[in-house]
Amino acid sequence: MMNERFANKPAATVFIHVPKTGGSTVAGIINRQYRRDQIVGVGYNHYESQQRFLAMSDEEKSRIRCVRGHVRFGIQDELPIPYRLITVLRDPVGRFISEYKHLISRGSVRLKFPEGTLDSPEAHLEHRVSLNSMNMQTSQFSGYLTFGEMDGSGLEPLPADALERAKANLETFDVPGTLERFDESLLLMKRKLGWRKPIVSIRRNAAVTRGQKLVVTDELKKRVAECAQMDMALYEHARKLLAAKIEEEVGLAAEVRSLQRANKLLFQVQKTYTQLLPKNLRRTARKVLGR
Repeated sequence: MMNERFANKPAATVFIHVPKTGGSTVAGIINRQYRRDQIVGVGYNHYESQQRFLAMSDEEKSRIRCVRGHVRFGIQDELPIPYRLITVLRDPVGRFISEYKHLISRGSVRLKFPEGTLDSPEAHLEHRVSLNSMNMQTSQFSGYLTFGEMDGSGLEPLPADALERAKANLETFDVPGTLERFDESLLLMKRKLGWRKPIVSIRRNAAVTRGQKLVVTDELKKRVAECAQMDMALYEHARKLLAAKIEEEVGLAAEVRSLQRANKLLFQVQKTYTQLLPKNLRRTARKVLGR
C-alpha cells in the first residue's frame, strides 16, 4: 500500500511473469536496466520468496526498482512506492504445448509430477484439468491464484467473476504484452519505463523437444482450447489492449524493424561463438566476464 512518505520515490516496475510466455527473456532484459540489489524475485510456487518480500519493511521496499516473478495481480499493493505494471500473455494452446515440451525436456522428477502424467500431451492435459490449472493466466490476473499449483495439490476452482476481474485488472497495465507481438511489447516497455540499456535478445528458456518429434493433433488443440476458455477470452482481450497501445505510438514500426535486425545479428554471433568455442571454454568465458 502506498506510503505518502515514499510518494516521490521512482516508480518500481512490477513484472507479472506468466510461465512459458517469453518471461525469461524479459527477465534477462530487466537485469540490464536495474542493479541486482534493486530487483526482487517472488514466486507463487516459492513460498519462501514471497514471505521474504512480505517481511521487508517499507523502508527496504522503497529501494526496490523491480519486482518480478510468477506472481498474481495484487503483489503491487505491497509496495509503499509508485509502480508500473508489465506482463506478457500467450495463446493458451501454444502456452500449453510449450509447457509440455519444457517439462519433458527437463524430466518430471524435479517438479514431482505423478507417474504417467508426462507420457503424452493428452495425459498432461488431463492432469492439468484435475488440478484446475488450465486457466492459469486468468488465475494470475484475477488475483485468485493460490499456492500449490506446482506441488501437486492443485488450485481452487475459479469463481464466476474471475474472467471479468482479470480483464479489468489487465486494463491497468502500462504494457499488457503478448508473445505474438513480443518485439512491440518490449519496445513499449522500453518507452513507457524509460529503459536506457539495450533490449536486443535471444529467446531464453525456449522449449526444445529432443528425440522423437512431438505430434500435436488438431483434436488436442481443440481440447486445450475448450479447457482453457477463460484464458482464451483473456488473451483476446490482451491482444486488443496491446493493439490500441501500439496504435498510439509514433515511429514504433521502424523501431521494431531495427530491433529485429539487431536480434538476428546477435543470434548469428552467438551461433558462431557456440560453434567455435568448446563448452568448457564458454563456461570459463562467462565466469571471466561475470555472466
